[in-house]
Amino acid sequence: VVNLANPSDYDYTYFETDANGDKAAQINAPTAYVSSGGTVIVVVTIPSTGCSSEVEIELFVAPLPEVFQPAHLEVCDVDNPGDEIEFFYLDEATEEITGGDTSLTVTYHLTQEDADEGENALEIPYENTSNNQTIYIRVENEFGCTVTTGITLTLKVNPLPAPVTPDPLE
Repeated sequence: VVNLANPSDYDYTYFETDANGDKAAQINAPTAYVSSGGTVIVVVTIPSTGCSSEVEIELFVAPLPEVFQPAHLEVCDVDNPGDEIEFFYLDEATEEITGGDTSLTVTYHLTQEDADEGENALEIPYENTSNNQTIYIRVENEFGCTVTTGITLTLKVNPLPAPVTPDPLE
């Protein structure tokens, strides 16, 4: 609002606008202001002179990405049978998670904290560290809005069958 000037050199007063676009109610707690979008008027004042100017700011509330809980990713324990460790192509779950929305970015993480912060995304293919391992998912849309809670992916390694040779039939 004050371009390149030092923002702390000014006082700011915020107002909602009415149906005509005129100043209406003052917004007393701008950092806690809840809006579904619209226009806000900001009055910028130089405290030492009392001179002020105002500007309109258009608010846009971006939607969260729509996500879907994926089915487990399951593979057979073919590499070193019995160790329950295999490589998973986590991105096989992406289309199910996004409902096919290719504008969304999906990353996979070892912890909820990493998913929340967008840090330490797992490489694909990913080698699980335990059987029935939970992977945390982060989905981000083009507005930078993210969903990270309530959506996980379970990795499951299924054992190979252990057939036995039957006695000969006579």
